[in-house]
Amino acid sequence: MRALTPDKLRFGAAYAGKWASQRVGEALDRPELARPTQVCAPLTSRCNFGCGFCPHPTAPVHHEMSLQEWKRILLELKDWLGTFRINFLGGEPFLHKDLFPILEFCAEQGIFAGITTNGSALTEKNARRVCELGVFNVSISLDSLDPARHDENRGFKGSWNKIMDGVEHLNRYRTEATRVCFRTTVMEWNVHQLVDMAALARAKGVVIGFQPVEYRDMEEDHDNPEDYTVPTDARSPRERFTALSLEAMPENLVGNWVTSIDVLNQQVERLITLKGEGWQILNSPEHLRAMAQVFARPDFIFSIPRDCKAGWEDLIILPNGSVRGCSEQPTYGNVLHQPIREIWASTAADKHRANCADCTRTCMNMYHWKRSVWEKAAMWWGYF
Repeated sequence: MRALTPDKLRFGAAYAGKWASQRVGEALDRPELARPTQVCAPLTSRCNFGCGFCPHPTAPVHHEMSLQEWKRILLELKDWLGTFRINFLGGEPFLHKDLFPILEFCAEQGIFAGITTNGSALTEKNARRVCELGVFNVSISLDSLDPARHDENRGFKGSWNKIMDGVEHLNRYRTEATRVCFRTTVMEWNVHQLVDMAALARAKGVVIGFQPVEYRDMEEDHDNPEDYTVPTDARSPRERFTALSLEAMPENLVGNWVTSIDVLNQQVERLITLKGEGWQILNSPEHLRAMAQVFARPDFIFSIPRDCKAGWEDLIILPNGSVRGCSEQPTYGNVLHQPIREIWASTAADKHRANCADCTRTCMNMYHWKRSVWEKAAMWWGYF
């Protein structure tokens, strides 16, 4: 069990306050009263891997904000949110030349910073620096027990061994303040390995979270800071996602989309049992069981209460400063041109929240999955 530290108490109290502000703001239709609980920041769209199922290898190279721009934004967030956490990802965040200066600034300002990485840059020097800066979370993508199969899937020879070395380095230098996590994308070719992946994580002293490979049909092209208002797809989320079909599977998902549903169900039930025995598995039982339903249904929709809160709970700041709450929605402002508080309370943001609430897609992002208060508390305890 993770220790109840002063930092954990401080963050927990701040999280609870923001969560309450969201419910009040939503009930009164007063977004200016609400504050997001989760801030994500893809620093770059560039990546040194070539994962066939991922949009980043073919994504345009966005304008990337500078260190000074990030410092201003982080101070603006701190002034608005108080105690908060921000997760830096990509692309591959280590490709941004100012990643460590940004992390250093977060440490100086008492901002909880996390990283989601493919693990290729976790040299001993980098891992030690990450731990010295008190990064609260390092999430590493790992898809297989077989080094060759993982490397093939990720398009980077030697990546599996780099990850294993990186975990050893992190374990050598990290304290209780830094949590390490494997993030495994569930696909047809690794569906039989999920329990074994959890066992590997346990053996390495890290936690694990499972994320189903996703079918996305929305393209975007925000090449510069000025281009953030025009959606590339005029259809509503409901129209786009009810139109999806297994018969029209994109080429990048052929061989990856799970069709071995019985195998997945068996693996899922075993994972749920192990989670009940204390294994550090981040997914809720409901999320794990829902994965099989999503893979099995041609329209990717089934009857669960959605009532999506992404527009109220999440703030995503893209490499060029564009802002949104859901990765499947167009952006609704840019922090280089307007204060974040004004963007959050804008008419465009209201439309974004309405689109999220209207969306019938079965969103399977583990961190956006609808949870009860108790589920949220349990995940927070294991995550932070």
